[in-house]
Amino acid sequence: MNSFRREFINFQIDKNIQKLRGIVADFGGSNNLKSRTKIKFTNNIDEIISINKDPNSQAQVISDLKNLPFKDEYFDSFLLLEVLEHVENPEQIIKEIFRVSKKDAIGFVSMPFLYQIHMAPKDYRRWTKEKIINVFEKNDFTIDFIIENGGLPSVIFDLIRSYILSLDSKKYLNKFKFLILKFLKPLFQLLERKNSKTNLNITTGYFLIIKKN
Repeated sequence: MNSFRREFINFQIDKNIQKLRGIVADFGGSNNLKSRTKIKFTNNIDEIISINKDPNSQAQVISDLKNLPFKDEYFDSFLLLEVLEHVENPEQIIKEIFRVSKKDAIGFVSMPFLYQIHMAPKDYRRWTKEKIINVFEKNDFTIDFIIENGGLPSVIFDLIRSYILSLDSKKYLNKFKFLILKFLKPLFQLLERKNSKTNLNITTGYFLIIKKN
């Protein structure tokens, strides 16, 4: 069962997918069947290249993001989803993404805020909305769009979900855990709908669309 956060990210990707074009880099992406977001091809997308330093990710290119094996201005668009919290020097990564992206390249970026610590293999940080905007603008990207990924109900449900899924994973408990979440999720979805656009200082994180200057 997906977290609310993952569903918010997927919704924004599907809603804005036509903005991606040409050769698309999926920085920190994976071709593993159990991987995160699956991007749907459109007529605007020629190719999606997943890049990850972890060989188990089954990415097409195994590489550290701070030293990418691509020429300058190679990519037309890019994805940077749930990555920046896991890298030791995020601004170095952003500068390298700037180098390999064409002028006016569009990027989809997401980063958690009030969300569980998740090691992949490390989890270094959470940034506020202002910090995210500041870092990308300082590195010559324009923020075209930024949105909070849910409010207090989403934060609470995702933390409960993380806790329940972290409990003993014996077979007979797995079904029980799923039933608990199946019961709770509609309640929190209702609360989230009533909470929408209020108290956005409490959020699971952010999704943004940026453009290289």
